[in-house]
Amino acid sequence: MRLWSWHFLSPEGHPEFKHAHDHKDIDVYVPAQETTRVIELLTILGFAKVRTKYDSATFRRYEKTVELEGDKPFRITYDFFTGAPKAIEAPGGWKVVSPEVLLSYYGKRHSSDACWAVAAAKTLLTEHRFQPGEIVGQPALLVPGFPEMTKAERTSIPWKMPELIQFLQKRGVISGETR
Repeated sequence: MRLWSWHFLSPEGHPEFKHAHDHKDIDVYVPAQETTRVIELLTILGFAKVRTKYDSATFRRYEKTVELEGDKPFRITYDFFTGAPKAIEAPGGWKVVSPEVLLSYYGKRHSSDACWAVAAAKTLLTEHRFQPGEIVGQPALLVPGFPEMTKAERTSIPWKMPELIQFLQKRGVISGETR
């Protein structure tokens, strides 16, 4: 399986934001010859097939609801794609789908156009002429409204994590302690 996520493309040690990375689901790539095995494993683990408007021979969604004592129930969603797309290596040795491939899914196979990282990556690729591998670790992936920022505002985004957290706090994106 190839795990992919905007999380792994963002700077290491960054604070987690639901809207920064599209954390609503877990997206994985499964080689075609492993599809049946993955469906069996998900079923054994209590996941059920969920129909979506994106269903196809190369896309499936499986979900299960978990109820822990004393907590409200929560849903775990696996979106899995069949195939072996172009991948790059992200920090920590993770193999992730190349950003230009990820971006091709929005509006076709995926509906999270509001994801901050997606908006920033589109801008970095088109306006700033970044190569896909150059997007890895870019602080812009954590900044809401990056495409609307002026060039001066964009260049003021700090690269190091403590300063980036302070920058995001000043912009009202986060407050207080971060994890």
